[in-house]
Amino acid sequence: MQRTRLLAVACLLLLAPAVAPMTGCQGGGPFGAFDPRAAAMAALSDAVKQSVRSYLTGLEGVVKELNDVRDLTSAVKAIDKVKPYYDDVQRAMPELKKLSGKDLENVRVAFGPELEKAADDFKGEAERLAGSGSIGTVLKAVLDQIKPFTAR
Repeated sequence: MQRTRLLAVACLLLLAPAVAPMTGCQGGGPFGAFDPRAAAMAALSDAVKQSVRSYLTGLEGVVKELNDVRDLTSAVKAIDKVKPYYDDVQRAMPELKKLSGKDLENVRVAFGPELEKAADDFKGEAERLAGSGSIGTVLKAVLDQIKPFTAR
């Protein structure tokens, strides 16, 4: 009896690495299917996942470019550099704004930490630049158009 149990456990341990990738989980080891983030991710449509990823890539790009702004010259240059990222954010927003119910909850669980970090990073850069006199004035129109998505 004990020998059968040991054999069963050994088989499970050997099969777990082969089975885990089939669960579609990102992380979580062999028990990734029980990971709430993985389950929420699996419940989302590909279109929603793509919209969230595009939004995150866009907002992170905006933050990266704004982070490089140190003077009036770099502020003016940043307007052109931010545009492709801003466009990514704007393209993703209609899909994100129409989320509700279970889809919104699944986005919150699956992408919540990334969405919060991106929003906080943007807010920090926007506040830094807004408080910097002429630099803030140059970038105000761009910054005012970006409203970070929250899945709260």
